[in-house]
Amino acid sequence: MTKVAKSKIEAIVRKPYRIDLVYGDTPEDGVVAKVAEWPGCLTAGDTREDALAHIGDAMWDWVEGRLEDGLDVPAPTAAFSGKLLLRLPRDIHRDADHRARAEGVSLNQWLGTAIARELGPLRTAVRAAKAPASGMSLARRGRKKKSR
Repeated sequence: MTKVAKSKIEAIVRKPYRIDLVYGDTPEDGVVAKVAEWPGCLTAGDTREDALAHIGDAMWDWVEGRLEDGLDVPAPTAAFSGKLLLRLPRDIHRDADHRARAEGVSLNQWLGTAIARELGPLRTAVRAAKAPASGMSLARRGRKKKSR
C-alpha cells in the first residue's frame, strides 16, 4: 500500500457528491447517511444531524482506502436540470394531451404528475443533502490513523 497525500483526498471529498439520507421506519431506527456514488460509504446516527456529522470522516476513510488500493474513485453524478426529451408513441402522446386538456393543465404538468404518481411514495424517505465540506479537513488533520 502507498501513502496517499492528504491534499489529494481533500480535493476529492470536497467535490459535490450526493449524500442520501435513509430514515428508519420509526424514529428509534435512526438515520443512515450514504454517499450515492460510493457503494459502502455510509454512516448512521440517531438523527439526521448525527448521521451527517460523521459522513465526512467516512468519506475520507473510503477515499483513502480506495486510493491506497489503487482503485478508482467514482466522480460525482451530474446534476439534473429538470429538462427531459421524451419520445412517445403517437397514440400515447395523443391520449396524454387529451387527458391534460380535460384536466385543464399543460401537457408538461400532466406528464410530470403522471410520472410522479407512477413512481409513488418512497418506502423510506430519501433526501439529497450536500456533502459537508467545511471543517472536514481540519478535523482529519489531528486524527490518528485507524487500523483496518
